[in-house]
Amino acid sequence: MHASTAMPADEDTSTRHPVVIIGAGPVGLMAGLVLTEAGVPVEIYERNLEQMNELRSAGLQPRMLEVLDHYGIVDRFIEVGNPITAVQVYLKGTFIPSAGFDSIRTEYPFVLGCGQNTTEILLHQRLAELGVHVQRGWRYVAHATTDDAACVDVQLARVDSDEVMERRACYMLGCDGGRSSVRKAIGAQFIGKKTNEKIVACDMKVDADQLPAAW
Repeated sequence: MHASTAMPADEDTSTRHPVVIIGAGPVGLMAGLVLTEAGVPVEIYERNLEQMNELRSAGLQPRMLEVLDHYGIVDRFIEVGNPITAVQVYLKGTFIPSAGFDSIRTEYPFVLGCGQNTTEILLHQRLAELGVHVQRGWRYVAHATTDDAACVDVQLARVDSDEVMERRACYMLGCDGGRSSVRKAIGAQFIGKKTNEKIVACDMKVDADQLPAAW
C-alpha cells in the first residue's frame, strides 16, 4: 500500500494535509502506525463507537511479528499472546500429520495466538503514544478530488447524530473491511470466489489443568 511519497527531512508536517484512514481495524491501525513513524500525518476514523471485544482473527504469523519487531512493539504482543509451535489436524476423526513452525527461518518460529481485539488495543496504545487518536463514531459518506487532483475531500457523518464534516487529505485509505464502503465508492473489485467450506468460530473459556502444546 503506497500511501504517500517520501517527505523531505526538513518539511513541516503541520502544513501538510494528512492521510485520512477509514477504518480502525488492524489494517487501518497498522497503516496509521507505519505512516506516523515515517513522519506522515494521519487521521483515523472508525464508525463503531466502542472497541471490539471479539477474538475474530486469532493469530499473528511470523512475518507480522517481524514487522512489529521493526517498529519496536513485538514484545508487547508476545507478553500477552500464546506462541503456537504446531497444530493438530483431524479429518473425519483421523489425525493428519503436519509439520510444526519451528523449521521456519525466522526469529519468531511460531504463530502467536493473539485475538484481534488485543491486537487492536496494543496498536491503539502505540498510536496514542505517538499522538494519534482514533476518531470513533464517524462513517465514510463520499469523497471528491480537488480540481488539481492534488488532494481529496472526504465527507464523514456521525453514526449517532446528524453531524457531518469534510476533511481534506493528501490521500484516503479505505481500511473498512470486507464490505468496504470506500472500495465500492471507487469501483474497486474484491476479487475472489466462494467455497463450500464451513467454519465455526466462537469465543469461550475452557477449564483445564493442562492443555497440549498443539491443539
